[in-house]
Amino acid sequence: MKAVGFDLIGTLCRAGTREDDCLHELFLYLGRNGMDVSFQQFVDRYNHIALKHLNTRKNTLREVNNRVWISETLRAFGLNIDEDDKIVCNAADAYFRPYVSKIDVPTYVVPILRDIRRDFKTGLITNFTYAPAVRQILEGNNLTELFDSIAISDEVGWRKPHPNIFKKFLHD
Repeated sequence: MKAVGFDLIGTLCRAGTREDDCLHELFLYLGRNGMDVSFQQFVDRYNHIALKHLNTRKNTLREVNNRVWISETLRAFGLNIDEDDKIVCNAADAYFRPYVSKIDVPTYVVPILRDIRRDFKTGLITNFTYAPAVRQILEGNNLTELFDSIAISDEVGWRKPHPNIFKKFLHD
């Protein structure tokens, strides 16, 4: 054995926020930037679009970035804003802000990773629809430097268990 790989959420850390908190932040940000619908209308449409992409991800193992979900939701309300538009990128950041801020990394994680790194290469391999949030979690909890390889499905384009994300993990 030459390397050890870890998942992020549920393995190295725990998520401490609710989906509603993230949706509320997203709704508030989009409301300040031109979306004029009720919270319930927004949540219903966003959840419908999210379910479509969750099914795509499950059936094909292709990752679909949250910015796609957001831009499709905006288009459903008549706002033609592309997923690479600054508003959509900032909206994704707003959505994940409460999530990132409430991540809990148990105190034993860093010492254990350091111990393992003495004898093995270490890597992170995680399914996550928005890589900047993963990077913020890692940097904010001093975890980045503990990995020789980081493979995030959003950056790779494929989710576990597709071989491509494992190839990325192994070749870094």
